[in-house]
Amino acid sequence: MRVCYVVNPAAGRGRTEKLWPPLGRRLQAEGYEFDVLYTSRPREATELARQAAREGYDRVAAVGGDGTACEVGEGLVGSDAALVLVPCGTGNDLRKPLGVPKDPLAAARLAFMGAPRPMDVGQVGARYFLNVAGVGFDAEVAREVNRLPKYFGGTVPYLWGVAKKLTSHRSVPMRIDADGQVIEERVYLLALGNGQWYGAGMKITPDAVIDDGLFDVVYAVDFNAWDAILTVPKVYSGAHLGHPKLRQLRARRVQITADQPVAYHIDGEEQGYLPATFGIIPRALQVVVPPTP
Repeated sequence: MRVCYVVNPAAGRGRTEKLWPPLGRRLQAEGYEFDVLYTSRPREATELARQAAREGYDRVAAVGGDGTACEVGEGLVGSDAALVLVPCGTGNDLRKPLGVPKDPLAAARLAFMGAPRPMDVGQVGARYFLNVAGVGFDAEVAREVNRLPKYFGGTVPYLWGVAKKLTSHRSVPMRIDADGQVIEERVYLLALGNGQWYGAGMKITPDAVIDDGLFDVVYAVDFNAWDAILTVPKVYSGAHLGHPKLRQLRARRVQITADQPVAYHIDGEEQGYLPATFGIIPRALQVVVPPTP
């Protein structure tokens, strides 16, 4: 089996640069043979993963956070190579629904010991995403988080971004077409979940299943700052869905428009502004998970 690790030294606000060298040495000491490619700029992980798949690697590991995993996975869509998650980033939320260990060494060993399973992939325009896309409030939070210095950790920057946007963000009239069901509401936040968690531990779409061919869509109607303050703590357990202003639906294709600029993100990466059409591609990617006992 041919294995390649794509390492993003900048992931985890520089944490991966320190973690990978001893991790790689430990793998070599255990007798594993593999190759390593390093990223030096944004989006390069996609190019490197695509290159590795063309060169016949069976498994390509994303060493970094969810952003790195998204980029590597994007490069593997449509290929025979399977994605391996080695969580060294700030959030590492994608690993949770897949059962991938939190410990980077245990996760890295899965490249040789794990079993592949299919997962769905989201698409918006020419971009793919693996975990969660967001419109409105959380996209604005993502912008704030990405501006913070690299020495901050994972949860603290997200909560700081939430606190900063609470007083300024407003619900906006949007038109949502979900598989032909048209909804017109004033929306504060909308999340399309393939996975369940984002934002370093927030269980935003708790009922999402990563290989069911559907997005779980959760959106907040006519929220204000006080609604958000009361709801944010409940998101970590998934208990927020009990709020009377939150709605939930499932769909394969979701088109969203607004009459004013509204930002959206995919897997925490800012993409631009509405309109946008989000689609799910069933079982478009193989991902390596722990073997069944």
